[in-house]
Amino acid sequence: EIVNDTRRAVPERTSAIRLVVNSPFAETSETFSKLLEITQPQEVQLAAVHAAAAVNDPGVGPLIQAVKDFKPGLTRDNAMGALAYIGKDAVEAVPAIIGILESGVGVSGAVKALAQFGPLAKEALPALRKAAEEDFMNADLARDAISKIEGK
Repeated sequence: EIVNDTRRAVPERTSAIRLVVNSPFAETSETFSKLLEITQPQEVQLAAVHAAAAVNDPGVGPLIQAVKDFKPGLTRDNAMGALAYIGKDAVEAVPAIIGILESGVGVSGAVKALAQFGPLAKEALPALRKAAEEDFMNADLARDAISKIEGK
C-alpha cells in the first residue's frame, strides 16, 4: 500500500490517501489509525483527517483518538473540525473536545468545533460560558458557540 509506505514521497502518499475513501470505512479504519500516529509527517496526518471526514461514517474512532492524543496544532484542530463536520455520528468526541477547551491549550479550535456540533454539544455549555467570561482571546468565539448550541 502506498499510503503506509514511508519510503514513498509525502505527496504521493497524500494522493493515495484521498483514494482510500472509496473503500468501505470498516476496511480502512486501521489504516487511518496508523496514518494519524504522531510519527507520521504532518501532511500525511492532515490528509488522513480530511479523508476520514469525507467518509462520514460512524466509525470515527481514529479521529477521536487524534483529538485526544495530539499535542495542540494543526492536525488536532483539523481532527476536531472533521468530527464536528461529521456531526451526530461523531458526538462521542464532544467530551474530548471539552477536555481540550478546559485545558486552556487549543481553545479556539475546540470552541469552533463545539460550535459546529451545535445542539449536540449542550454538555459543553458550562465550559464555554467559563471561556466566554475568563478567556479574553476567545470570548467572542465562545459566545458564538453558546448561541449556536442553544439554537439562537
